[in-house]
Amino acid sequence: MPTNVDGPQRVAVVELSGYLDVLEAQAFEQQTLDLLDGGARFFVIGFAQVDLITSAGIRVLVELTRRLQPHRGALVLHGLNDRVKTVLSVTGLIERFRIVASKEDAMREIATHRASSGSSRTKLPSLTRLVGRVLGTATDAAAPRVVPDGSERSKSALATEIARLLADGSPGGAF
Repeated sequence: MPTNVDGPQRVAVVELSGYLDVLEAQAFEQQTLDLLDGGARFFVIGFAQVDLITSAGIRVLVELTRRLQPHRGALVLHGLNDRVKTVLSVTGLIERFRIVASKEDAMREIATHRASSGSSRTKLPSLTRLVGRVLGTATDAAAPRVVPDGSERSKSALATEIARLLADGSPGGAF
């Protein structure tokens, strides 16, 4: 099982081959655990040379997906032949995995996942900034402060400011 790990990006690229049966699944599982312990959080697994996958191999994929969730990681499979696709379809698990045609597509999928999970980290600061503006405690001098005083004009200004912040597409202001 050739493996390449891109250290700073924490992407493990694994190319499987042959039969992913009980014996090979044990070795594959140990490899994924070692990679996880080493800091890998994104896995690109190639199946172009896999002739057969058994329930033991599927279990490793399901378990790897489960272990990646708390780390906001991702697993992308590529190069699945018809036999492997059929096994995953028959088991009802094919929708559980991200499956793409090529390694390049898998790397793009990982990059997209990383970007989307990175943008979700900006939600709390944006929300905090919105609350600060609404309460009139924003630290950004250029930011308009909306201080509700109960008047219709104040309510309208507050609604306008919240709508503007919600619609703002910039990384620091988007929800």
